[in-house]
Amino acid sequence: MWTHKYLTVFSPLRQGILSGKYKTGIPDNSRFAQTQLEFISGFWKRTGKEEFQAMVDTVSKLEPIAERLGVKLSVLALAWVLANKHVSSAITGASSPEQIYENVEAVRVYVQAVDRGDFERD
Repeated sequence: MWTHKYLTVFSPLRQGILSGKYKTGIPDNSRFAQTQLEFISGFWKRTGKEEFQAMVDTVSKLEPIAERLGVKLSVLALAWVLANKHVSSAITGASSPEQIYENVEAVRVYVQAVDRGDFERD
Protein backbone atom coordinates (compact mmCIF):
# COMPACT_ATOMS: atom_id res chain seq x y z
CA MET A 1 0.00 0.00 0.00
CA TRP A 2 1.24 3.49 -0.85
CA THR A 3 1.79 5.36 2.40
CA HIS A 4 3.64 8.49 1.30
CA LYS A 5 1.90 11.56 0.00
CA TYR A 6 3.65 14.46 -1.66
CA LEU A 7 2.55 17.84 -2.91
CA THR A 8 3.08 19.63 -6.17
CA VAL A 9 3.22 23.29 -5.25
CA PHE A 10 1.61 25.82 -7.57
CA SER A 11 2.69 29.47 -7.38
CA PRO A 12 5.40 29.02 -4.73
CA LEU A 13 6.18 32.74 -4.96
CA ARG A 14 2.53 33.62 -4.23
CA GLN A 15 1.97 35.46 -7.52
CA GLY A 16 5.32 37.25 -7.11
CA ILE A 17 4.76 38.55 -3.58
CA LEU A 18 7.66 36.52 -2.16
CA SER A 19 9.99 37.98 -4.78
CA GLY A 20 9.83 41.28 -2.89
CA LYS A 21 8.63 43.31 -5.86
CA TYR A 22 5.53 44.59 -4.01
CA LYS A 23 7.32 45.91 -0.89
CA THR A 24 6.91 49.55 -1.90
CA GLY A 25 3.70 49.31 -3.87
CA ILE A 26 2.45 47.74 -7.07
CA PRO A 27 4.82 48.25 -10.04
CA ASP A 28 3.19 49.41 -13.27
CA ASN A 29 4.42 46.42 -15.26
CA SER A 30 3.38 43.78 -12.71
CA ARG A 31 0.47 41.39 -12.91
CA PHE A 32 -1.26 43.12 -9.98
CA ALA A 33 -1.27 46.41 -11.90
CA GLN A 34 -3.42 44.72 -14.53
CA THR A 35 -6.57 44.49 -12.41
CA GLN A 36 -8.77 43.60 -15.37
CA LEU A 37 -7.25 40.14 -15.47
CA GLU A 38 -9.48 37.45 -14.02
CA PHE A 39 -6.86 35.76 -11.86
CA ILE A 40 -5.98 39.04 -10.18
CA SER A 41 -9.54 39.85 -9.23
CA GLY A 42 -9.85 36.29 -7.92
CA PHE A 43 -6.69 36.71 -5.86
CA TRP A 44 -8.02 39.87 -4.25
CA LYS A 45 -11.32 38.14 -3.44
CA ARG A 46 -9.54 35.16 -1.86
CA THR A 47 -7.01 37.09 0.20
CA GLY A 48 -8.17 40.64 0.78
CA LYS A 49 -6.05 43.72 1.28
CA GLU A 50 -4.99 43.00 4.90
CA GLU A 51 -3.71 39.52 4.08
CA PHE A 52 -1.90 40.88 1.03
CA GLN A 53 -0.20 43.48 3.23
CA ALA A 54 0.70 40.83 5.82
CA MET A 55 2.39 38.77 3.10
CA VAL A 56 4.31 41.82 1.91
CA ASP A 57 5.38 42.56 5.51
CA THR A 58 6.63 38.97 5.89
CA VAL A 59 8.97 39.54 2.96
CA SER A 60 10.90 42.13 4.99
CA LYS A 61 11.66 39.45 7.59
CA LEU A 62 13.12 37.19 4.90
CA GLU A 63 15.41 39.83 3.39
CA PRO A 64 18.27 39.41 5.92
CA ILE A 65 18.34 35.66 5.25
CA ALA A 66 18.48 36.17 1.49
CA GLU A 67 21.22 38.79 1.92
CA ARG A 68 23.26 36.46 4.13
CA LEU A 69 23.03 33.75 1.47
CA GLY A 70 23.72 36.23 -1.32
CA VAL A 71 20.54 35.37 -3.24
CA LYS A 72 17.34 37.10 -4.29
CA LEU A 73 14.17 36.63 -2.25
CA SER A 74 12.61 34.60 -5.05
CA VAL A 75 15.53 32.17 -4.98
CA LEU A 76 15.28 31.80 -1.20
CA ALA A 77 11.52 31.18 -1.36
CA LEU A 78 11.83 28.50 -4.04
CA ALA A 79 14.73 26.80 -2.26
CA TRP A 80 12.64 26.69 0.92
CA VAL A 81 9.73 25.10 -0.96
CA LEU A 82 12.06 22.47 -2.42
CA ALA A 83 13.41 21.76 1.07
CA ASN A 84 9.98 20.79 2.36
CA LYS A 85 9.97 17.01 2.66
CA HIS A 86 6.34 16.83 1.54
CA VAL A 87 6.95 18.69 -1.73
CA SER A 88 7.80 16.59 -4.75
CA SER A 89 7.82 19.44 -7.27
CA ALA A 90 7.07 23.12 -7.64
CA ILE A 91 5.27 24.63 -10.61
CA THR A 92 6.95 27.93 -11.33
CA GLY A 93 6.40 30.54 -13.95
CA ALA A 94 8.57 33.16 -15.52
CA SER A 95 7.81 36.32 -17.42
CA SER A 96 11.44 36.97 -18.32
CA PRO A 97 14.64 34.99 -18.98
CA GLU A 98 16.04 36.38 -15.71
CA GLN A 99 13.24 34.69 -13.78
CA ILE A 100 14.07 31.36 -15.42
CA TYR A 101 17.66 31.72 -14.21
CA GLU A 102 16.40 32.55 -10.71
CA ASN A 103 14.28 29.39 -10.69
CA VAL A 104 17.33 27.31 -11.62
CA GLU A 105 19.43 29.16 -9.04
CA ALA A 106 16.94 28.05 -6.36
CA VAL A 107 17.72 24.43 -7.18
CA ARG A 108 21.46 25.15 -6.81
CA VAL A 109 20.89 26.88 -3.46
CA TYR A 110 18.77 23.96 -2.27
CA VAL A 111 21.34 21.34 -3.34
CA GLN A 112 24.18 23.24 -1.65
CA ALA A 113 22.12 23.59 1.54
CA VAL A 114 21.44 19.84 1.55
CA ASP A 115 25.15 19.14 1.05
CA ARG A 116 25.97 21.38 4.04
CA GLY A 117 23.25 19.76 6.14
CA ASP A 118 21.13 22.92 6.36
CA PHE A 119 18.04 21.15 5.01
CA GLU A 120 16.81 17.68 5.77
CA ARG A 121 14.26 15.84 3.63
CA ASP A 122 13.67 12.67 5.67
